[in-house]
Amino acid sequence: MTKRNQRRLLMILASMIPEAAHADAGLLPLVVVWPVFLLALIPIILVETEIFRRRLVELPYFKLFQAVAAGNAVSTILGVPLFIVVLIGGTFLGHLAMGFWTRNSVLFGLLLAAGYLMPAYFVSVHSEAFIIRKMLKNTKEAILPVSRVANLWSYGVLIVMFAGFALMTR
Repeated sequence: MTKRNQRRLLMILASMIPEAAHADAGLLPLVVVWPVFLLALIPIILVETEIFRRRLVELPYFKLFQAVAAGNAVSTILGVPLFIVVLIGGTFLGHLAMGFWTRNSVLFGLLLAAGYLMPAYFVSVHSEAFIIRKMLKNTKEAILPVSRVANLWSYGVLIVMFAGFALMTR
């Protein structure tokens, strides 16, 4: 049996188990949340560009803007699979402790967000620094610390926004 046929057989067998058929678990939230992510990128890119402009004074604003926007695009693309993994992991953990999480759904949401934002922060810092460094032809030592500060501001804003939303929906 070829590898291709083995994969087909595995998909057919997996689809026969209703409990395992949660293929759309991450798709719907992505479709709903994606426009919000894209809107959130605008102020994030502007804030991060301003931070880079203040730290790297000699470079023109538009060139910084392009580099920061490209870095954020790459980190967003890398963050989507990470988001799906955390979402599926959170769903699994939620099923394991259903009684606790249903009583404390806001706490669960905050824990899930923290569980996503921590690794996403490191992915963002390093992927954005890599892209920005390549586009600006600068050193890692010059770009990485600025990327850390810029992303601390961005993620701080995201955490405050999420916490505010969680408290409003309570």
